[in-house]
Amino acid sequence: METYNILINHNLYYSQKLSINCSGEVQPKWTMPGRTLYPTPVTKRHLKAVNEKLDQQLSSSSSGAYSEAALKALFSSVVTEHSATLSSAAKAIESSTSQCHQASLAVDSSTKECKEATAKVDKIVSEAHLFLDSLQAAATKNAQTVNALVESLQRSLQSKRSNLEVARQAIEAANETLHANNYKLCTATAEVNDLKSEWEVIRSSAADVHSILLPLITIRRHLADKLRPALDILSRIEGVPVTCVQPKQGGEKMKTQPPSGTKPSTEPKGNEASVSNKEKKMKKIGEDDTDNEDDVYAENPKNPFQKVKPSEKEIKENYKKQKAELEQKRKEAELLEKKKSMFPIWTIDSLQRCTIDEPSILWLEPVMSFGIENSKDAQFHMPITRKTFIFHCFNLTAAIPSPDPKVDRDILEFYLEFAQPQYLTWSSKKITTLKFLKPYSAGKFINFKFKVTRGTEGSVHNITFADLPNLNPHDWILLNNIHLSNPQEYQPIIDHAAKIDQEIASAIHKRTTIKTMGRAGNVNTMVKEKIDSKYQTVMFIRGEGQKCLFALVDKYLFSTSCLEHILEIIQRCDQNSAAEKKSLIC
Repeated sequence: METYNILINHNLYYSQKLSINCSGEVQPKWTMPGRTLYPTPVTKRHLKAVNEKLDQQLSSSSSGAYSEAALKALFSSVVTEHSATLSSAAKAIESSTSQCHQASLAVDSSTKECKEATAKVDKIVSEAHLFLDSLQAAATKNAQTVNALVESLQRSLQSKRSNLEVARQAIEAANETLHANNYKLCTATAEVNDLKSEWEVIRSSAADVHSILLPLITIRRHLADKLRPALDILSRIEGVPVTCVQPKQGGEKMKTQPPSGTKPSTEPKGNEASVSNKEKKMKKIGEDDTDNEDDVYAENPKNPFQKVKPSEKEIKENYKKQKAELEQKRKEAELLEKKKSMFPIWTIDSLQRCTIDEPSILWLEPVMSFGIENSKDAQFHMPITRKTFIFHCFNLTAAIPSPDPKVDRDILEFYLEFAQPQYLTWSSKKITTLKFLKPYSAGKFINFKFKVTRGTEGSVHNITFADLPNLNPHDWILLNNIHLSNPQEYQPIIDHAAKIDQEIASAIHKRTTIKTMGRAGNVNTMVKEKIDSKYQTVMFIRGEGQKCLFALVDKYLFSTSCLEHILEIIQRCDQNSAAEKKSLIC
């Protein structure tokens, strides 16, 4: 019983030394200065095994007393177990202590590194703050500098802009002044040229007048010399003093012939009438209104006219000249009548008949020529046919949709209303100068007026765009060359004379029928744009399906632009041989 109690007390003592947690694990406490350590935990399984062994020993020794050897073995096993537990706990405590020491060292080193890192971070943060402060100050300063520069640049640009605006306005004003001066200069030049031409005409007229008046004055003086004795006798009879001056040869002094007798100064009215009648007769004989020449001689006896007797040769030449001028005027009047018969005034019926009902297949056709002369002013006679009215008005004068029957009718009315008669505009003399006057509104279109001079005599004529179809085609070429010499001043002018646009038949709503030449081949059997070697003709098809025939022998009768267009089409045709194409150029 004592052994059992001892074991119970031992177990109680041991159980008091152990603390069992709620999970069944027993953790003996080991105290150290400043901390509490927990050894390797003693589980419930270990206690159960110890209790089972004790129960076995107790159950085996319940019937008798425990032997000393058994108790020793029991205590030795308990002590051994306890020692092993304590040694394992001590080892665990040592390892835990070493680990804690290492952890403490690691924590210390980590703390040191953290402090160093914190110091570095603080230093970096402070440096960053300083850098940001300096950067902000620099940015503020730069912003102020940039703003100041921008403001100064803006002010300078505004001043420059204002200066440029002033300069631009000055340039525009100078340009306008220059244009005005140029216009004034051109106008003044034209006026000077006109004055020069007028001066030349006046000089020639003055010379002609002088040559005409000289023999008349000579005749009057001759008659005065012849009638002087009779006048002296009459003055003696009537008592009227007559003072006459007779020039001498060789610069001798002039002598005044006094009256033979003194008569009263008062004369009856009948005598005055008779004297005035005689003076009128003398004026009629002299054909000159300068009948007071004797009075001039009396007032200025030191500077008399030298009386020159006209020769018969000069009188004959003057007569021939006057006769030639009259003959020239007669010829011009006759030529005008012939032109009127050749170029009748257009009417809507005649224009419709010539362009629609009975049109010509050629743009130009030879007719009888009038007024042709062999001189440097003459140009080749190319009278234009009525077919030339088949084109629209010139470029840039109006925006014309094509084809448009209403516009075509308006154009036809434009020519009929504003074109001059062809006998007034057509001429065989070359155009020498051209002056653009001004545009003006002509119905629904804009018409342009020109001033042209012809020939060396400088005859002046006024024409407009509406007159161009009635001009000589050579005038078209000359006008085109003049326009090309100064295109800026003479725009808008057509590229060449008249460009074909469309038939007027579309405006009058009639069907056109063109009669082909009898021996020129049948246009219906000919190949388009191919030269017929038998008849030397070419067939073309216009835009509205109309077949036209072109005779190569008549190529010189076509206007330049129309001929170049036709020759270009023939050159492009592959069915024409190289020899045929070459013959067109010759």
